[in-house]
Amino acid sequence: MDKLTFRMSESGKCARALTAKYLGYESTPAPDWLERQAEEGKWHEARIVNELESEGYIIIDQQQEITLEFPSFTLVGHYDTKVVKDGAWSRLNSKEPMPLQQLVEIKSMSQFEFDRWMRGNFKEFPQYASQITCYMEATGLKECLYIVKNRNNGYEDRRILTEKPCELPDIKLGLVVNYINNKILAPADFDPQSLECRRCEYRHLCLPEPRELTPVEQAGLNSAADKWRQGKQLVSEGQVLIDQAKEVFEDHTIATGIYKWQHQGLAIQLVHYRETKTYPKSKLLSIFTELELEPASEVKEAYNSLRITDMEASND
Repeated sequence: MDKLTFRMSESGKCARALTAKYLGYESTPAPDWLERQAEEGKWHEARIVNELESEGYIIIDQQQEITLEFPSFTLVGHYDTKVVKDGAWSRLNSKEPMPLQQLVEIKSMSQFEFDRWMRGNFKEFPQYASQITCYMEATGLKECLYIVKNRNNGYEDRRILTEKPCELPDIKLGLVVNYINNKILAPADFDPQSLECRRCEYRHLCLPEPRELTPVEQAGLNSAADKWRQGKQLVSEGQVLIDQAKEVFEDHTIATGIYKWQHQGLAIQLVHYRETKTYPKSKLLSIFTELELEPASEVKEAYNSLRITDMEASND
């Protein structure tokens, strides 16, 4: 049996999505904005490579194919480029050690995605972590210049990776191969709060639509979905207006020094809250055991909470 080939860029996907793809399950069509982002990404990548060259980097081996061989599968990828600092290039023909080459990986993101990156880095982008881990393993390079560009304002977050951001995905992919060879979908682990799950083209296999709805049930659920989306939009628009008004009122309150006043029937008061001390559970448990904390515990009654996530929203 021929070995399966996975792309390094997809190696961080969940096992269920990978098995669905290689078993030939139908996928959800990619949204138009995703293709636009891919095209924009190529344009930004070329711009950044030119910038690196103007900064004194020597660009070498762009878009080279690399592979990693494992007993039951092969990983294939194409890294963006490698670079060498200009000042070190002159040592290539000397007896001095070979100048350090750096792998370069370039990503461009919208403001929303860039905020996610700055907030959580590779924890927010596990597929990127797996991809660059594979690139560093395949090239054997010890450093990677990782560049993430904010497409909205042009800001670049540059960092030198000296360690792989995650473990190689060989164990997971070995299990995926076993599932595929046995024509079985890997178990679902869907998290509607995860953007990776919400954007997955195989999410319908994890959260199936209800079956055998009556026309009345179908109409009722459709109406509820429309109302929920309309209500969320109105709430968002209303919050923007409230925040804008509060900013004006607060500026006026501070400027006048009058902390209680009214305007057009609105009672406005600037309230100052004193510093408070809290005892986070995680810190308490680092000092005390749960048994030691038991006398101070309170039981909170169980309750149900309906959580609704709009998986059709791009959040971009």
